[in-house]
Amino acid sequence: MSYNYLPLDRNLLHFQQLKDLLDYQQLVSITFNAHENILAHTTQHHQIMGHKDADLPQMHLLTNNLIVSKADGFGGLIPTDIVKLMLMFKIKSLSCGKYFVQIATVIRLMDIYNQNILPVVYTQSKSGDKSSALCHLLMPLLGLGKVYYKGNIVDANQVLKKYQWEPIQLKHHELLQLTNGEQYISAYGIYCLIKAQTILTQANSIAAKLPASIAQAFIEAQQIFEQTLRVFMQEINSVTESTNKDLSIYLNNLTIAMQKLVNIPAENIPNIPTNFGSNTAPGCLAQIENIMQKSDAFFIPYLRKN
Repeated sequence: MSYNYLPLDRNLLHFQQLKDLLDYQQLVSITFNAHENILAHTTQHHQIMGHKDADLPQMHLLTNNLIVSKADGFGGLIPTDIVKLMLMFKIKSLSCGKYFVQIATVIRLMDIYNQNILPVVYTQSKSGDKSSALCHLLMPLLGLGKVYYKGNIVDANQVLKKYQWEPIQLKHHELLQLTNGEQYISAYGIYCLIKAQTILTQANSIAAKLPASIAQAFIEAQQIFEQTLRVFMQEINSVTESTNKDLSIYLNNLTIAMQKLVNIPAENIPNIPTNFGSNTAPGCLAQIENIMQKSDAFFIPYLRKN
């Protein structure tokens, strides 16, 4: 097996794997067992439900219209690293095989990821529908929406034509399976934790030279980070895909710890969120990004001096 691939199946994901995925521009692939499991579950579903009108053109049109109607995002654009994590998490979820999603859909999602064709996803939804981000993520399957491709934002349909890909004809029963899940929150949370770890790594490299008060803040931040990471990875690997609402508390505590570590006055940090809403970018992202930018101004003098 090539080390340039992250294999996806029922096995648990680890934080270092997620970092490596982004750091080394790894590709993704479901395992042979995951492939067979998807086929088996899909066959079982067809036997139970029958084909009936699942393949009628009007059913495909209805499915497409439902996805388009829910893709009502606006505001800022989600960073491409987060989009990549979202795609990977969705493929990982489907690799378990229990969602009755056809193998062609899973393969196309892998193709989109591996060719670095990244859907344009927005940070907010006009309707507040938590599935809005996932609908934007899925629109390129239908040849709709916009994608990042070779440094530009272009129509997804143009890219499909370039690769001679036909739009996926989603079955009606696939819609609910594809637009449900916590991949949006999972991707944002991991992105935040990666940034937090970067700050902690900077601090650790000069820990012996830090003032006593900052050194103590580093120890506390490290402990909170490890606790947050443990809980978050448990949630990501949960078979229920139900993101624990208490994670907002962990992430808020981590934000406060990072703030103290880099000695940023509280008034310079955005308000700490009281919830972890699924329809908008978690508030902790803006906070940790703000702290990340200011951490350079705090740590670089120490690094240069020592």
